[in-house]
Amino acid sequence: MELTGQVTISCKKTGYYAEIDFKSKPMFGGEYNTLSGKICKWDKVLYFISGKWDGKMMIEATETSNSSVLFQPTKETRSRRLVKQKPVYDQMESRESTKLWKKVSDAILKDDQELATDEKAVLEGDQRASAKKRQETGEDFTPRFFEKNHEGIWTYKYFNTTPWNPEVESEEYEVEGVIQSRKK
Repeated sequence: MELTGQVTISCKKTGYYAEIDFKSKPMFGGEYNTLSGKICKWDKVLYFISGKWDGKMMIEATETSNSSVLFQPTKETRSRRLVKQKPVYDQMESRESTKLWKKVSDAILKDDQELATDEKAVLEGDQRASAKKRQETGEDFTPRFFEKNHEGIWTYKYFNTTPWNPEVESEEYEVEGVIQSRKK
């Protein structure tokens, strides 16, 4: 699978926008994951962008033609994938997503769209009823695993920002909603 197509990100307030073209690999030769684009303010092109979205990406100022690295992932910034283990439903708490959505997931796997839609409607109805009850009683909903950061954005409380160390860690796993690393 490959990301292709054009994307525009814009801010009506400031007039800044970026147009990025994710290119597909040609049939013969070429590379995967390449892109090109430009950053503009109103009708003026300020920068050109080129490179690979999963590798080295360059930015060039149109006025000076000065070029520099915009983004370049390193081994230190990449984490090993989370190892998905088969869920044990009787060990899960009642409100865990995997357990809550089991009937919907099972229906989807059986290609029963009607049952999946019905089960989803039941879950959504329960969520609306819980929200209404909290509103009536004045109770605030406090997420267990998320908190607002200094910008007011909800973030995962236990997010680990340290680089993945394959010399010491063998995999990531989850215990009671908290992602942990298994040591070798």
